[in-house]
Amino acid sequence: MKALVVLFNNFSMQEISCATEIVAITGNKMDTCAIRKELISTEDGFHVMPDYTFDEVCLKNYDCVILPGIAHMFQELKIKSYVDFLSQLKNYPEILIASISSSPVFLGAAGLLDGHTYCGGLYNEIIEDLPFMPKEGFVEKACHKDGNIITAIGFAYREFAFMIADHFGLEFDKTYFGPLEKDFSGMQLSWDMDETVLKIWKNDLKDILEVYTCK
Repeated sequence: MKALVVLFNNFSMQEISCATEIVAITGNKMDTCAIRKELISTEDGFHVMPDYTFDEVCLKNYDCVILPGIAHMFQELKIKSYVDFLSQLKNYPEILIASISSSPVFLGAAGLLDGHTYCGGLYNEIIEDLPFMPKEGFVEKACHKDGNIITAIGFAYREFAFMIADHFGLEFDKTYFGPLEKDFSGMQLSWDMDETVLKIWKNDLKDILEVYTCK
């Protein structure tokens, strides 16, 4: 298999590190892409140079597209280039889309969540306020697969990685990544914004909605 990782400004490398490690140790190939071919900072200060720009990517060459979480998701959501690129995946239903933490909101904006159930590290207000997020499709799970889409909350990064691996039948020693959380039922799986975050969200929401044509 060959994977493509979409890079956002201030993306979480930690949330996809198990997934990308599995791709590497099983002898598979992986590329990265971004809006521009320039250094991109992770949320913890590392710098990554993407292999390709969105315009240079040929999606039919990939079996899996991986989206990490983003520290400053509100700001990135104002950049429609991400959604214009991701919306092309509608033409490739055979490609596995794996999205963790806050990044499922970009799948929603691209229309990729329509008709699917999904989870993610998303505030309830995001799902409620954005017309393109399917309200009825959200499930309170740590990691979830529906059709060709895998979504997960950020703390389920190992389960997320293993679900990708299982989809492709990749064989490796799972104990290498430590013990898994077997039961997430006692954990909080959805969140409301606190007053500070809610104020920022409401200030950004109008700008975000102006970027998209929302029905």
